[in-house]
Amino acid sequence: MAFEIDLRDLRRVVNRLLDHAQDKLGSDVLVVEKDYYYQIPLKWRYEMGSAPRQPTIGSLHDDWEFCRTLVDPEKEPVSLLLDELAPLLSYIAFAVRE
Repeated sequence: MAFEIDLRDLRRVVNRLLDHAQDKLGSDVLVVEKDYYYQIPLKWRYEMGSAPRQPTIGSLHDDWEFCRTLVDPEKEPVSLLLDELAPLLSYIAFAVRE
């Protein structure tokens, strides 16, 4: 079933959740203690017609290295970096779980 997401609302949600994580951590810095994670490649992630193939291994360090290039305002965003950002957000949820 298709639905719409207002990206302005999503930005507000993400900002609130990151504020919450900072409050829970008591810091602006997150120490990543587990670098590697399982992932299903993007091309198969939303194909519900068949079972997912063998997961691959991702690296939060690599994801952060790709994403943090956007700290430089001269760097142009690439939408595929959203897929690199997602595991970082997921790790924050893991690290700050209540």
